[in-house]
Amino acid sequence: MKKIKFHFTCFFLCLLSLTVQAQFKQIAEGNTFEEPEDGFGKILQLQNGNTFYLHISIRDGINIKIYNSAHKEQKVTTVSPSYGELEKRDKISAVFEINNDVVLFVTHYDDNTPTLRRLIIDGATGKLKKEKIIAAYLSERKAFIGFTSRFIVRKDQYSDNYAVANFDFMERDKAKRIEIIHFGTDHNEISRKFCITPEEEKARSEFIDLIVMGSEKVSIFLSIPRPGNNLINVMATLEKGAGSFEFTELKILGHSFIQWGLAKYNPISKKIFFLAIVSSEKNGVYLNSLYAIDPILKSTETISDLSFNEKLHEAYNNTFDSKKGYRGMPQDLIINDDGSFTLLYEEIMFIAKDNGNGTQLGQIAVSNYDKNGTLNSNYFVLKSNWVYNTQLNPLYISKRDATAQELFKGNQYKSFVYISGIKNKYILFNDTERNNDITDEKLMRNEGGLERGKIVMVQGITGGCDAFMYKLTGNDVIPKREYAFGKKEHGNTLSVFTIANYDKKTNTYVTLKLDKESMKDKMVKLVWEEVE
Repeated sequence: MKKIKFHFTCFFLCLLSLTVQAQFKQIAEGNTFEEPEDGFGKILQLQNGNTFYLHISIRDGINIKIYNSAHKEQKVTTVSPSYGELEKRDKISAVFEINNDVVLFVTHYDDNTPTLRRLIIDGATGKLKKEKIIAAYLSERKAFIGFTSRFIVRKDQYSDNYAVANFDFMERDKAKRIEIIHFGTDHNEISRKFCITPEEEKARSEFIDLIVMGSEKVSIFLSIPRPGNNLINVMATLEKGAGSFEFTELKILGHSFIQWGLAKYNPISKKIFFLAIVSSEKNGVYLNSLYAIDPILKSTETISDLSFNEKLHEAYNNTFDSKKGYRGMPQDLIINDDGSFTLLYEEIMFIAKDNGNGTQLGQIAVSNYDKNGTLNSNYFVLKSNWVYNTQLNPLYISKRDATAQELFKGNQYKSFVYISGIKNKYILFNDTERNNDITDEKLMRNEGGLERGKIVMVQGITGGCDAFMYKLTGNDVIPKREYAFGKKEHGNTLSVFTIANYDKKTNTYVTLKLDKESMKDKMVKLVWEEVE
């Protein structure tokens, strides 16, 4: 898919006054260790009570720390996979827990051929129980340099079943370009079939998303070309024991090509929620639509047009002296326990520069809907980040949460996370303290030489950055800003929120914390907190 720039028309809003108390109660903290700066990172809280810290390093294998239910360090070990060192193109395709084991999927290139390896790691000892190549490109032609493989791994949110989609776009035989493998909780295959798409004449089908519904079925979402520069969007479902896929044309968006999409199952309505992002014909603006698909009746209905309320647009326009309103892109769809849902947005723009490309991440919006799709509330969270040498696309947060965070040039510190707690919901991210004194009142009156809509962009995290949180509650569109760990008298406190984990059953949040008294501080530790 070609590179696309995402435009937002503003710079950045003011920040509200601070309180110095953190909303979370610290339960425990682990021993310090050297900050990981390359490879990939992930923290998991397992069903057996253990906390599992993973650092998938470039050259030194998989470094593991295991903490028991009392948050005491029990085991430090290293797994040495058979693939050896990670290469530049290698990716972590998924990380999750099954039966108290950690299951890691690595996309690795063997002799320039993409393969998907599954590593099962014992959640009590950290030992590698099994490593297996479960998917590989069948094409006789090797992947060319710069080619990105398309292994998609999805776990069912409500069971330990999972599936893999293998998209081999270089395969000459169109009947073998899309392979779906459905796995049970014992890691054995439930089914493995090629998806032979109808009406594919000249161009290849484009993958949108994959959803797993227990051990009974897997559905993939595709845009399929038709003769005459036309296309259809379909859901292809593979039932357990079936000999082939069943295709359902989705009556959505006419014949528009879906650039990005996300599918999630809502157990209350017993329908698949499908979020579609398409490009409009006017001014390159992207349109977002949400649909409910009945997997039994194969019917589709529009849930919401996903518009923001007037209070959010008014706050945006008044602060930035704008008339266009907020234009963030969807980054995740969260299905809440009662069947209601939440959408996370973020301004995002890929920028090509002579001194290096990157992605500019702007302000966040959070939209809460009831189970019928009625908008209940909007919140507006204010930030600005620059992510080096990385192109991020819409829905990147949804994808990141299912896999591991790449550790590269401090980028792991520069995105936000959302926590849906038992009582409250939160946004957390790192920001420079230089923005603390910029209040909306000073900004609107233009005092102290401040300019309307200006905020310091975080490019590096070495000086003056702290971890902040925003509690999403009340009627104010812009929530209050607070220190996530309290205000330090000397130095700063950061967190690698992008590898953290929240367990709603125990109401425990664990993250990686970095205390900096000076620029040279490189020691981190795990911190467990109770979410209030």
